[in-house]
Amino acid sequence: LPLRLRSRATWADPTRKVATLESFARTEEDGGRDIATAARRVGDDELRGHLARHAKDELKHAELFRRRASELRGAGIAEAESETKSGKAYDLTRGRPTSEVDAHGFFKVGLLDELGEVPYVAMLHVAERKAADLFTMHRDLTRGDPPTCAIFEEILRDDHYHVAWTAAMLKRWRESGRGSEVKGALKAARTSRFMGG
Repeated sequence: LPLRLRSRATWADPTRKVATLESFARTEEDGGRDIATAARRVGDDELRGHLARHAKDELKHAELFRRRASELRGAGIAEAESETKSGKAYDLTRGRPTSEVDAHGFFKVGLLDELGEVPYVAMLHVAERKAADLFTMHRDLTRGDPPTCAIFEEILRDDHYHVAWTAAMLKRWRESGRGSEVKGALKAARTSRFMGG
């Protein structure tokens, strides 16, 4: 089934709704931790500042999702085992142990160290654009649940900043003579296994 139809069914099912919110919380938290690690490792002050704010936003998103899931549980809307019924559509671990990979399906090493600065920011740029599209769909599908819809609205405001700052950094590197590096990094990010997930 197309993602929009699967997602509509997810938001209509109380147990799947809670599981999806919890899955999103884990993914946002893992992303926030990785970006915070990256912020500590870069030498460029401007890049460090953007990464630090981005990490803080991701951790805030995790808390928003986790709090909403808890509210729904507290209202008796979903059964307690929903955490174990996590939405497979958003599980990027591909069955690998969580001791080895994070919720994005990446091995637990700092991605900045693995990729380098330009590919890392390119990966963030592509991921945030995809996330903004995904969360726009979820915002639209949750309009009948105003508290959940409001979470997606808030996250989308942050995601627009994330897309803008990563685009600005990539533009700066292009203009400084690193255009082919940026082009290659964007191409690699768009075709990676993660982006397909």
